[in-house]
Amino acid sequence: MRRTLLIGLLAIALLTVGADPARAAIRWAVPAGGATFGTCTATVPCTLNQAAIVAQGSDDIRVQSGTYQLSSPVVLNNVTVQGWPTDTLDDPPTILPPAGATYGMSVLNGSVYDVRIQGTNTTDGALRVTGSTVERVTVEASGAGSEAMVVRGNSAIEDSVAHSTGQGRSTSSVTCSRNDWRCS
Repeated sequence: MRRTLLIGLLAIALLTVGADPARAAIRWAVPAGGATFGTCTATVPCTLNQAAIVAQGSDDIRVQSGTYQLSSPVVLNNVTVQGWPTDTLDDPPTILPPAGATYGMSVLNGSVYDVRIQGTNTTDGALRVTGSTVERVTVEASGAGSEAMVVRGNSAIEDSVAHSTGQGRSTSSVTCSRNDWRCS
């Protein structure tokens, strides 16, 4: 009896070691006509706001070419946002934060690739990143006191541009806390 139990437990242990962990999902967003419900599949893509709502840790949000008007600021944790398809990125997808919002998109421990973000009066950053990677991204902010990009917590910024115009900000606007970011 004891030997049978031991063999059974060993078999279960071997099966669980070889099992595939749950894989991250790809959420699809389109600039117009996207669903405001559902899981944002390739066959039923969503608005960017809906994709952000359903995205879970390690998911990717693929943002197709076009202009996205956010209905509310977006907060993403451990999620990647990427312009898609990458062969058309001479004109990357453009994300517009809501009018009057203090920020547009906040990314915690995630990544942002191949998009343009244009904020107006985004006093806390059109794009805020903490512990994240930003590559091939253009962030622009305009209006009194606008901030283009706020960078915190050991984030990496590569091949990207942040620019602010308006009273109270410089023309090159990246705010970093504790100089804990890298830029190349």
